[in-house]
Amino acid sequence: MNYTRPNNPEHEDQTHDILYGALVFSQALAHLLQVNEGVVVEVQGDALDINDTKKVIVYCSDKMVHILPDDNDLPPGQMVWVHDNEDDIKKFSEY
Repeated sequence: MNYTRPNNPEHEDQTHDILYGALVFSQALAHLLQVNEGVVVEVQGDALDINDTKKVIVYCSDKMVHILPDDNDLPPGQMVWVHDNEDDIKKFSEY
């Protein structure tokens, strides 16, 4: 697989390539999301080979990005607020 260097078709990603990309991307999300702000993500592709959780909430708290399994009936892309009690999740339109 080649997720990290699409301009080099002969490149094969190594574990450190994927980890580096994930860390940089999570830092970028921490800049974009406000505190306790999150988004529902439908997990697809190779990520399901690592963990079979189909839907998660990615949110920012304490300048870090967190991933929380989602068993709510929220559509992918829905923006949410996650409070200190992670069970207290509200859609933006409800807040």
